[in-house]
Amino acid sequence: MPRRRLTVPVGLSTVTSNPAFASPWGAVMAVATVAVVPLLVVFLVFQKTFVQGIASTGIK
Repeated sequence: MPRRRLTVPVGLSTVTSNPAFASPWGAVMAVATVAVVPLLVVFLVFQKTFVQGIASTGIK
């Protein structure tokens, strides 16, 4: 079977929705962590910019 490129949520759902096997929750949590860490790093780096942008759109 050729490897398919899936998005993280779709890949996680294929792992957890297979009724024939018990879900490998350690692997699921590891993939979820790997998916969240880059987003968290980007947010922390640009946090001041994000907050300024949100605050400036609320002021009329």
